[in-house]
Amino acid sequence: MLLGSQKSGKSRISSRVRKGVWAAAMLLFIAYNLAKLSIEVMPRPISIWVGRRLADICFIFDHGARRAVISNLRHVCSATCCDTVTRKGRREVRRLARETFENFAVHIIDFMRLNRVRADIETGLLRFSHFERFQNAFSLGRGLISVTAHIGNWEMGAAATASMGLPLHAVALRMKDRRIDGFFARLRMSGGIRPVALGHAAWDCFKALKRKEMVAFVADRDVDRSGYRINLFGREVSIPRGPAEMAAKSGAPVVPAFCIQETEGRFRLVVEEPIDVDSDMPLDQKVNAINQAVVGLIEKYISRYPSQWFAFYRVWNEA
Repeated sequence: MLLGSQKSGKSRISSRVRKGVWAAAMLLFIAYNLAKLSIEVMPRPISIWVGRRLADICFIFDHGARRAVISNLRHVCSATCCDTVTRKGRREVRRLARETFENFAVHIIDFMRLNRVRADIETGLLRFSHFERFQNAFSLGRGLISVTAHIGNWEMGAAATASMGLPLHAVALRMKDRRIDGFFARLRMSGGIRPVALGHAAWDCFKALKRKEMVAFVADRDVDRSGYRINLFGREVSIPRGPAEMAAKSGAPVVPAFCIQETEGRFRLVVEEPIDVDSDMPLDQKVNAINQAVVGLIEKYISRYPSQWFAFYRVWNEA
């Protein structure tokens, strides 16, 4: 009798937890939709001002994310020989961390308005550097793999690339709640991006490459911790296996690109030179060479734009 009572109690608790999770996800879904509606109605400069002020509040009250960003920036600054020990150095790291929160608010705002990316290109809000590198690699007829990092606005960069006529599939993390996952998928599709859910990515990406299309990866975080171990700023991290392995097996060229926020909230999509590796290398050496080149570029961009690297978790503690 007592055992049955305990089971019944656990069942009621489990039911309450499920309802709580459902309600929280529903509120978040409503909040996302309200935010999108507000951003569509308000002029972009006002949206950005409001977003930055909300980011300042998050910086104050989200202790976990703030400490993680400060920890990451402290390591990056130390690795690049910047002062992190003196009071002045600590203040600078904290300033960069706060700026990171504010820059992420700009990222979110422009993610919500991906459907306007073509107009943003026409008005000069988004500009290109060396876009012909994408076009030249695409013209080889072997498909194209682009890699980037959680820097600047990778979503806007992908949408801008698609708007220039390159059929682009982007590998994206699947959200646990179907409504929220659908919300983000629709946002990406409104910018011409064809989303591919992480977990089903390999087969879909190989098919896209076989059709001579483009596949984009964000390559600085290995979500399931099953990737390649490699040094980033002198300490080991794990990066996704997919991009380098796919390139080595398919023969598709790898072209890195980074969409960087410039002054006055403008963006520039910078397309780097294709990563060139010896086609006669054994597969594992080829994969390693691609990964080394990708991480080298990620280090370069994080060093140049530390407050645009959106890693709100302790990067090296997860390695």
